[in-house]
Amino acid sequence: MNYVRMEAGEANVPHVHKESEDTIFILEGRGTIKDLDHDRALPFEAGDAIHVPVGLRHAVCADRGSPVVSVGGPAPADLHLLRAVGALPKDATAPAL
Repeated sequence: MNYVRMEAGEANVPHVHKESEDTIFILEGRGTIKDLDHDRALPFEAGDAIHVPVGLRHAVCADRGSPVVSVGGPAPADLHLLRAVGALPKDATAPAL
């Protein structure tokens, strides 16, 4: 699970989780989730839960005048993304089930 704080005006880089759903719980603030595959922008605020289906290109934006604090993340873990941001070694693999 990720803990993310974005200052007002910040946004994460548009991205896609090719093998994971993304669930984000908004703890503080107001912003917009952008569905870039369907050219939609949906507002959110504290108390909302956001579900992003597998394969949907999206971005979370703190673009409604306040910082945004959220918890959540992709499930199963997005190993490609974790490697790309340096949270996992490049040669890390998923454990066998």
